[in-house]
Amino acid sequence: MIEPASLKALAGADGPLSPAECVEKARAAAALVDVPALSRDGTGQAVLLWRNESSEAWLNTWWQPRDTGYSPPIRAIGHYDVVDGALQRTRRSPDEPSGPSEGLSAAGG
Repeated sequence: MIEPASLKALAGADGPLSPAECVEKARAAAALVDVPALSRDGTGQAVLLWRNESSEAWLNTWWQPRDTGYSPPIRAIGHYDVVDGALQRTRRSPDEPSGPSEGLSAAGG
């Protein structure tokens, strides 16, 4: 699916990633995926691409919409957005939907 050496190069970081760095790494990882080679049988899967002290990346091949259940490194429930250059959380209940994060989208280019 993806060459491990290519992922190892993407996994390197000196510390926590900025929103722009997250977008950059996500785009670089996506460019390594051979989409036509992915199996669309079954419900799909979540494949860990890398994990280190400051980041982790997953390739989710779920063909139907679903809740990812993703929490690390964000471990608190709420709406996340970039405000004045910093990631901020507005607390929300687990059942309360969260709209688009305009600041995160803008920070990603």
